Amino acid sequence: MWQRLCPTSQTCIDEAKWCNGVQDCPDDETDCPAAPPAMPPCPKPQKPSCPPGHYAKVVRRNRCKEYTCVPEGEQNVCFLQMNAGTCTVAGNTVRTFDEKEFRYEVCDNVLLQDKEQMRFSATVHKRCSADGACTRSVSIKADDVFVKLGPKLTDITVNTVIVDSRGLAALNKRMNDVHLALNGKRLLFRSLKHNFQVAFDDLQNIQIGLSECLTGRTNGMCGTFNHEPSDDFTTPDGRVLQTGRAFGDSWATASSRCPSVTCSEEARHHAFTACKKLKERPLSACLESPGLSTATEVCEDYVCDCIARNGVQSAKQCSCKAIEGIVASCDPETREHISTDWRLAVGCTSDCPAGMEWKDCGPACEKTCENMHETEQECPEQCVPGCFCPPGQVRRGNDCVPPNLCHDCVCRGHGDPNYITFDGRYYDFQGSCGYILAGHTSEDEDLRFQVMGLNVECPEEPRTTCTNGLVVSYKNHYVKIERGRRIKIDDAELQDRDFLVTRHDFNITWVPGQSATVFVPAIDLVVRYFELNYGFSIELPSFLFFNKTEGLCGICNFDPSDDLLPRNGPVTEDVKSFAYSWLTEGTPEVCQVRTPQKRHIQPEVCQFERNACDIYVDPDLYQKSCLNDASYTRNLSASICRSKLQYAEQCCSDGGVSIHEWLKQSGCASVCPINMEFRCDSGCVKTCANYKDFDKTLCPLTPTYGCFCKQGYVLKDGKCVKPRDCEACDAEGHLVGDTWSTGPCDFCECTENMQVRCTRTQCPPEPVCRSDEQLRRHPRKGGSCCDGYKCELKPRHHCKQTEPAKCDAGAISKLQIDKNGCPSYVCVCDLEQCPDLQWPADLAPGLETFVESSGCCKKVSLRCNTQKCPQIRSCPADMELRNEPGECCTTYKCVPKNKCAYMHQYKVERGMQVLLHPDSRYLRLYPAGSSWTDGLCSNCTCTEHLGQFQHSCDVKVCPNFGRDTEDYEYVVDPSGSTGECCVKQRRAACKGGGQVHPIGTTWHNPGEEKCRTYTCVENPTTGEAEKVVIRQICHNGCARTEKYVPPASDSDECCGKCVKEVCEENNKFYDIGDTWLSTKMPCFNVTCILGDDGAAQPQYRLVTCPSLPPNCSKSDIVVDDNGCCKTCKTSPGACKAEPVPEDDSVRIFTNFSMVHGNCENVQPVRGLKRCKGQCESHSEYIADRDDFVGECKCCRVTKFVRSKVTLTCDDETTMIRHYKNPTECSCTKCGEDPVIIQEEPKPGYV
Repeated sequence: MWQRLCPTSQTCIDEAKWCNGVQDCPDDETDCPAAPPAMPPCPKPQKPSCPPGHYAKVVRRNRCKEYTCVPEGEQNVCFLQMNAGTCTVAGNTVRTFDEKEFRYEVCDNVLLQDKEQMRFSATVHKRCSADGACTRSVSIKADDVFVKLGPKLTDITVNTVIVDSRGLAALNKRMNDVHLALNGKRLLFRSLKHNFQVAFDDLQNIQIGLSECLTGRTNGMCGTFNHEPSDDFTTPDGRVLQTGRAFGDSWATASSRCPSVTCSEEARHHAFTACKKLKERPLSACLESPGLSTATEVCEDYVCDCIARNGVQSAKQCSCKAIEGIVASCDPETREHISTDWRLAVGCTSDCPAGMEWKDCGPACEKTCENMHETEQECPEQCVPGCFCPPGQVRRGNDCVPPNLCHDCVCRGHGDPNYITFDGRYYDFQGSCGYILAGHTSEDEDLRFQVMGLNVECPEEPRTTCTNGLVVSYKNHYVKIERGRRIKIDDAELQDRDFLVTRHDFNITWVPGQSATVFVPAIDLVVRYFELNYGFSIELPSFLFFNKTEGLCGICNFDPSDDLLPRNGPVTEDVKSFAYSWLTEGTPEVCQVRTPQKRHIQPEVCQFERNACDIYVDPDLYQKSCLNDASYTRNLSASICRSKLQYAEQCCSDGGVSIHEWLKQSGCASVCPINMEFRCDSGCVKTCANYKDFDKTLCPLTPTYGCFCKQGYVLKDGKCVKPRDCEACDAEGHLVGDTWSTGPCDFCECTENMQVRCTRTQCPPEPVCRSDEQLRRHPRKGGSCCDGYKCELKPRHHCKQTEPAKCDAGAISKLQIDKNGCPSYVCVCDLEQCPDLQWPADLAPGLETFVESSGCCKKVSLRCNTQKCPQIRSCPADMELRNEPGECCTTYKCVPKNKCAYMHQYKVERGMQVLLHPDSRYLRLYPAGSSWTDGLCSNCTCTEHLGQFQHSCDVKVCPNFGRDTEDYEYVVDPSGSTGECCVKQRRAACKGGGQVHPIGTTWHNPGEEKCRTYTCVENPTTGEAEKVVIRQICHNGCARTEKYVPPASDSDECCGKCVKEVCEENNKFYDIGDTWLSTKMPCFNVTCILGDDGAAQPQYRLVTCPSLPPNCSKSDIVVDDNGCCKTCKTSPGACKAEPVPEDDSVRIFTNFSMVHGNCENVQPVRGLKRCKGQCESHSEYIADRDDFVGECKCCRVTKFVRSKVTLTCDDETTMIRHYKNPTECSCTKCGEDPVIIQEEPKPGYV
């Protein structure tokens, strides 16, 4: 590989890149021979006038675009014309919509924008780390939607919310105009309204496609899309430039350019070796495709960047990805032809997740659960490479499933109750009894099922109804779920130990008091019931049940207009008649509920606060159901929570998003059974039976929000246990940690390694007693292993056998000898054994304390003193007296007549809520139906039911800011309007290392790793302080002449450094100890030595010149070829004005202008001269002075003429600069200013 040296930058450039149209160094692209174009340019395509029912579509015949008329059909014409113009940004190569190609170091630039109304745009952004690793992303705006793609295919942000690729289907459904998809090895954004698309692939290349409908309506660095390449370099202000660099800079979004990143020699070698294979068969066939003229440069750009990011060990992977990206740009026929051969030729393999397969030419419009029912529509692209689902399967999120596992028909209900049909239509209906929610309408017995809802009067809300349970029937069996009761299968009640249950084609899971799920695998039916909000969901695959359902959930056909279809009649808008037609028993008269009159509720009451689910699920239907429930309710907060809980369930199933924290802040959190927690997780449960090979990605059910076992636990017999409790040590079922005995002296335990370990106790020998004692045996009791023994005094005078005395508190049993010499036990007081006196804290009226002194210890006792009982009180006219018996006295209190008594606990001072001192709290009476406030956060009402008057308060729960105020991350200061319940808090500064750091400061926390620092920045959206962690990445990829030395353990430095192992001068390498004559510093000898820092370094010593022969005349004394020493027989040259070589005169004159930028002469300066030649110099000894006297003469200018030269600036403007051009030179005394004469320029002299 031959290379050429750039004199200005001292870098080497491949010979093939010299004079190739792209300036790779300052000296490149000058004095290049003119070369005719490889092929004539394409003519501008002429748009024909098509007959009615046809439209003009851009096609490519051979290499040039042209129009042809094709039928419209029923399809979107603008969509079909998508990619009529494509712009590609690959590496540092940009190809415009009109196929003009140029090289440019892309940084932060506008690629595309709506030049008239600025309704849409696409910008590219590049970020580089200190070690030279760069990444790229693209930002897209379409009206009020902002999307960022990259740097990785998993990095998707929509309106500042980070989006998981599994939730893209829900996001597309929510946003209507925007379509986002992970298609092959690229992320695809498509604006259905503005008719453009942006693709971002795993090589960080960007391709923008425009519909023919956008002709002449866009501008940007991708050019002006009008099939006319001549005006592609149009700037934002309308000027047409000549160079790609100036054009690209005009579309920069920031004033500063990205740092220039150079490719290391090792990475360049890998890039050259890999990418030259593009010119060999079979890959060379690709380079004949349109738009791939710079494929080799694009390939090398990517390999260099990839190695910089991932290290030289990834060179093979980087090379394969680069070539794979080039193959993806081939025309489809060539790509299909070489799909197998090229991988074998270069040794690259494809890699896909389990269940997917690689295709070099896969479907650009892949079938998914969301679009598999759409009518056949021409795809705007032919094919794309990547991992795709095998035939017969469709994509569901990131997985491939058969179409019968697409649960795309979902019916939901909750609350009083509110219904959302399979096709998304909302309605509410109050009616008790049983109703068919969903059933099958075909004659296929294998698909016949029925789900019945059991509506009853709500216990919490009398005169309203709730769905208290469900009955799921399939074939000849049924499952009955009722709130607060055990689940039944065919009237057989299931116990906790029965779950999970697989019986009669049903798979059942149940969390008592929370939820139940019934799955019928034979028909892929999923039914869930949620006790907390009387909610349910019925999930069906439209693949099996399209247009084959009936009931309150409507018809599964994606058309809400026919959902209110009664059992025996045409579609109606009368909800009551429709609903009553699906009664399973009873009549409308019997099942009708006399609901209370609806109250007007302000919409703000049910306005959901912003949350992470907003971009996936529209809360409008749930806000509507909330208002419906609130208009009947006696407990407003409970009604609001029922709708929020159902909203959370759909957020989980559709978007995979958990909003549990949002529910907690709304006051809607609930409690799970022990070792369980609320979260959004797989619809399949990890149990003792499957925990070893559990894989949630294989679950056929959609995610659900509910109670799951905590991390580290699995389900067993309806409870969450540690996995170790799933298996037994022995046949008796002993688990890890269990202990048991197999006999009085044998003790066993189940160890961590599932082994039984038993220990046998050995009893001690009998003790030996004194001569006046006798041994007494105490038989073992209570399961103890050994007998007890005691030496006792032998009895005298026929002493009776005695036992230790049982003593009261404070006394101990002691043995004594009586007057007959017989032993006996007596109780002796020991005050140290007495407990402290315990004084009761609160006494009921009339009770008083006193200290009893009987026995060894004193104790505090109570007695009743009726003299201290309170007097009977008189009550005001609006109160009545009630008495209640107490421990000592009868208590009397006044209670309000027909009113609610409320004790106020708060007051409002200066717009803030203040808690009253207990002595300052006051009681107020309120009549039934009245409302009042307590402070700023409590809204209370008084209600009457069956003669009882009771108050209820709705207390607003403020967001929990404890995370900021209690933890060490930020300094916060409260702010907010007076008179509001909740005080907002603002992060004003950051904390770290025990210090406060204002916005704009950077610091390192003591004790943390050396490479981690922190910066406190201002969030551009909220204006609050935000702590950013900066992790410095050390570059240990040293040059091949260096080695990496890590920092010392006691050093404060983060990174080590590369130290040289050899010396280098002018691209030559020398080992330690080598000596040579320097070519860099003439007249110096160089020795390669080992420096104090362990690195090789050159040591320079001045050359010692030999003495001149004594007979050498002065006229023969000259300097040797190395320019170091004087030698004989070399005549000095003449001092004269001689021309400067034209190649050396390019860019010799420069000037910088604040207006025009850097200006320089880009053409050679003809007639430019310089003074050159040797002059005599000598030094000799003068005896009279006893010293050396020297004479030095230099070749210097004595006459000059004024000339001028033309400079070209960055913005293509030119300017004239004058300079002095020598015409005569002579040898003059060094150190003195010569007399210089200016001549008049000769006619025509420049």
